[in-house]
Amino acid sequence: MNPESPSAAPGAENSQKPDQREEPVDVRAIDWNRAWQAQLARRGLRKRDARYWDGRAPSFAKAVSETDFSDRFLAILKPQPSWTVLDMGCGSGALAIPLAKRVRSVTAVDFSGEMLAVLRDQCAAESLANVATIQGSWEQDWGQLGIGACDVAIACRSLVVEDLRAALLKLDAAARKGAYIVTVVGDGSVESTPAGINTAVEQTAKFAEDSDVTLKAIPATGFQFDGWTGDCTGTGDCVVTMDAAKAVTATFSAINVDPEEVTLTVTFLGDGGGTVSAGDSVIDCTSTCTGTYLEGDTVTLTTVSDAGSSFLTWGGACSGSADCALTLTADTDVTAMFALDTSISTVTVQITDVADDAEEFLSEINPTNPTGQVTNTSADLDLAWDASGYAAPPVAVLLGLRFPNVTVPAGAHILSANISFRATAQANTDDADLIFHGEASANPATYPHDPLTGLSPSFNISNRATTTSSTTWAMPLFTNGDWFESDDLSDVVTEIIGLDGWASGNALAFVLSGPDGQTSFRLAHSADSAAANSAPELTIDYYVPPAP
Repeated sequence: MNPESPSAAPGAENSQKPDQREEPVDVRAIDWNRAWQAQLARRGLRKRDARYWDGRAPSFAKAVSETDFSDRFLAILKPQPSWTVLDMGCGSGALAIPLAKRVRSVTAVDFSGEMLAVLRDQCAAESLANVATIQGSWEQDWGQLGIGACDVAIACRSLVVEDLRAALLKLDAAARKGAYIVTVVGDGSVESTPAGINTAVEQTAKFAEDSDVTLKAIPATGFQFDGWTGDCTGTGDCVVTMDAAKAVTATFSAINVDPEEVTLTVTFLGDGGGTVSAGDSVIDCTSTCTGTYLEGDTVTLTTVSDAGSSFLTWGGACSGSADCALTLTADTDVTAMFALDTSISTVTVQITDVADDAEEFLSEINPTNPTGQVTNTSADLDLAWDASGYAAPPVAVLLGLRFPNVTVPAGAHILSANISFRATAQANTDDADLIFHGEASANPATYPHDPLTGLSPSFNISNRATTTSSTTWAMPLFTNGDWFESDDLSDVVTEIIGLDGWASGNALAFVLSGPDGQTSFRLAHSADSAAANSAPELTIDYYVPPAP
């Protein structure tokens, strides 16, 4: 005796006994519109308006181009050079473009103006002059739209309509030779071990009595396996022992076939003006605006400043000042700050007092310079390392630079910051880096100066807390007497002025060091230099937005 196997019926309950036969079905009695709507609902598909597809046009075109769908479809269609083709619901041209290269002409119809715009741009880029675009829908009067008869009509995944009969009649009437329809089918399939079941529809097979049969559920692309019912449960492989006839159902469901809509809101800040654009018709605005996208869509926000204004920075889900790329997984808020150029301020502060710059030795080079010793009487600053004129190798140093009376208000947006050094004689020609930290103090103290010894208390630089932010500057070769500007230090300055207690007119200090293992350095003038106005100089550009 060979009991019959599970009747593998993906997506539907199976209560029929294996040897029973269904009565013939009168297909004329089926309400196909109702069945079609039920199928769309089961797959999570629903009709969308033109505005929805307008917003998806750029990303949709990219997603389609990354598949082999068009090649597979054309291999089935076998287009002929003499054909005229109607592509109903053409979208961005996934089929219209390759068809235009093989047939006499293509009439591309879609109700999304943005989809058609993308299609026309692609035609222009590929010098295709045999594609005519018409903006229209299934429900409109095709004669009034100018849709005439053609050799072949196609509808690729565009039949999300309420009246299926009317749509099919229109498509059939427009085609002299034939009509081709592409739609989503199948949820998944079931395979058995040993062989016997391999199906995406209901199937019955026979296996040896008392044998074990393993059923494996294989979801189609875009679907997930939800579980077994009948003589199996759970979501793993189904193992049934054939001691009697068995019936099993595999249930599949769509995965994100129709992702949720999400909103992107761009809020404008500052007293300047400009435009924020996502390169589509959804976000292209000069004041606060909101656009609707699909969950998972990627957009890149760009800015163009008005004359007399400058774009400063993003906020919210974006940061910095470069173009901002976002993958939208939920409702998202972004701010864009534009400032009038006349509202951007610059402050420049130069060290003038010997108590505002100092060097701390990090290892001994001779008994007179022990580790931790701090001096502020040197005529030059050894940037990262100090040779000190001794025969011994250079030693690492920390430099403290304190700039008094920095008139940057609390809450200001730091646009740029740098320190300029006036070079003395070139120390060496090796590559040399300099690391800038800020002193984590809202108003740091000076480095006390003993006029008799020229020394400050030991470890007076290394004992001070530093900022989390830092900048590493690859110093150029120095030329004696020339000024050299560091890389941007705005992150460091931003962290300092964000400290509790910061106020305009406070001092602001930096701690400078070289990376581990480096022994090269550069020399610059200090506040003790005989050359006038040659000490380090701090320049900060900032913006204070108007009160709301």
